[in-house]
Amino acid sequence: MTNGLKMRDVRHDGRHAHDHDYVTRVRDINADTPARYNADPDRLFESSGCAGKLAFCVRLDTFAAEKNQQVFYIGTNQPAVLTEIRRHILANFDNLPVAGEYMHRDIYDIAEQYGKDTFLMIDKLGTDKMPFFFTLKGRTDAMLEKVNFSDRISPTARCRIRPPVSQPSATANEKLAR
Repeated sequence: MTNGLKMRDVRHDGRHAHDHDYVTRVRDINADTPARYNADPDRLFESSGCAGKLAFCVRLDTFAAEKNQQVFYIGTNQPAVLTEIRRHILANFDNLPVAGEYMHRDIYDIAEQYGKDTFLMIDKLGTDKMPFFFTLKGRTDAMLEKVNFSDRISPTARCRIRPPVSQPSATANEKLAR
């Protein structure tokens, strides 16, 4: 094992943090009930019913890290298409997706306009540098706030005065989303 833990340090007592019926329940695409929800009393073991808003102690199972993760962006103007895709994935794929999010087109456009700096920083420097840059931004904003400077520049203007950077090319998937 890692981090100094040994197998004898792990208690195998039959209790698990995850729901063993999760895959079966989520794949039941014709059920009249929701596949999952935060305050499901059948899934809250010895919980006070706080619906996920507060936790003092959490039991977590560990799983091997996924080696071949992929991210897909699917764009459509027809919600029924997304429903059909979701139902197909749940019913037919060997492995369930780790996450699935619906984003309105406006969010995509906002991210495209205002999120390029963050995207390029992650792309060029990696996610491990993000805390440093957020700290730097917070300190800079705090200093400029004292002289009433940063509040006079709109977010759009701040995006325009940044140093020129090469724009990421639109992939075929991004073009299809339009």
